Amino acid sequence: MPIPDNTAGALHVAIAAVCPIHGVSIGRADDKSTWRIDYDPEATTEQRSAAETVKQTIDIRQKLDDARNSQQQKAAKREALLSMLEEVDLDRLTNLLNRKE
Repeated sequence: MPIPDNTAGALHVAIAAVCPIHGVSIGRADDKSTWRIDYDPEATTEQRSAAETVKQTIDIRQKLDDARNSQQQKAAKREALLSMLEEVDLDRLTNLLNRKE
């Protein structure tokens, strides 16, 4: 199964929330035994345990879907704003901005 570009990023963010780490590596997306966590030396045993729990329980597909949906929503808002800007009468706007009250 190919690994999407931001899978490791999603895993990194989720694990870093519970444990100090240097990074993560994903061998095969469908085999968590191939996923590696590079711990910060200051990570405690409890933090490492929490990180392993995140690794074993995280649903990367859901995280990626959420991120993808968020990006699609941002793109739709950007398109709506650009569409609104295209309709602005620049001469009228300039006159309004230059008007002294």
